[in-house]
Amino acid sequence: MQNKITKAPWYIARGNNGYHVQSAKINQDNYVCFVDREADAHLIASAPELLKACKDILKNDGGAYDLQPYQSRMLINAINKAKGVK
Repeated sequence: MQNKITKAPWYIARGNNGYHVQSAKINQDNYVCFVDREADAHLIASAPELLKACKDILKNDGGAYDLQPYQSRMLINAINKAKGVK
């Protein structure tokens, strides 16, 4: 089974006791998660864009980025963690 990520962009909405990360600005049925800290909400909400950036950089390796092997491994590890691959 392939893990499917909720489509970006993700938004932050302040709730009564914390922050909702959601996939739509208005519809509250599109919650991704709820967290207590605003900084955590911002980090989680940026996850789809960060994952795409990692994939794009790795895909273009040898071009503008000219990554070292350890840098490529770091990107691969981050991508795999985001996908739930061990």
